[in-house]
Amino acid sequence: MQKQIEEERVREAIRQDSINRANAAEQQRVLDQRYKNLIASAESNFKQKNYAQAKQDYLAAINLKPENEASLKSKIAEIDRLILEEAAKNARAERERRYNESIASAERNFSLKNYAQAKQDYLTAKDLKPENAVAIDSKIAEIDKVLKEQEEAERESKYQRNIASAQSNFNLQNYVQAKRDYLTALELKPENAYFINLKIAEIDRILLENKQRADEERAAAERKAKNKKTAKKVFAGIGVGVLIVVGVVLGAIGGGK
Repeated sequence: MQKQIEEERVREAIRQDSINRANAAEQQRVLDQRYKNLIASAESNFKQKNYAQAKQDYLAAINLKPENEASLKSKIAEIDRLILEEAAKNARAERERRYNESIASAERNFSLKNYAQAKQDYLTAKDLKPENAVAIDSKIAEIDKVLKEQEEAERESKYQRNIASAQSNFNLQNYVQAKRDYLTALELKPENAYFINLKIAEIDRILLENKQRADEERAAAERKAKNKKTAKKVFAGIGVGVLIVVGVVLGAIGGGK
């Protein structure tokens, strides 16, 4: 009886070992298939230049079979190199695109006489490709020359308008406004200070004379008003005195009768 039990235990152990071996073999088959699929996916993605996904596939394969890490890491290193090269190539292409776009915009704005924007476009292009600085700087210098000429023309125009306004207001005896116009002209062209300051000095003299004349006229008017008031008081006093005398005389005549 004991012998039969032992034999049954041996048979059960053998059967269980067979099952375990079969399970292990199945697990290994599944793992090998998953590994194979990942390698196939990685190679396919690599050929299609889907480097990021190919790298993920190789990393997943290493997780499944770490014993193959050394061989797969060389693949990953190659992918990393290609990713960097592709990123650099894309960056160069984007820089070239933006550079060409900035140059085209600069030339278009220059032809439309939008000089300030054209200059900004050239500066952007220069930042993108400093190796082309010499050619771009010559364009910027040309724009700066045009802008300076425009600024000078505008300054001259404003100056002439203010001088004309100053002379007109002076002739109309609007001396305060004339002085303001001359001061504005002086700010625009300080190199003409001698001529403008002579005009301002003339206006200041006239304004001072006008003030003195006005002060004298006001003082005279005040004296006249004061004298008139005093005269009224005097005449008022004389009138009262006359009435008193008349009253006295009339009283005397009435008493004599």
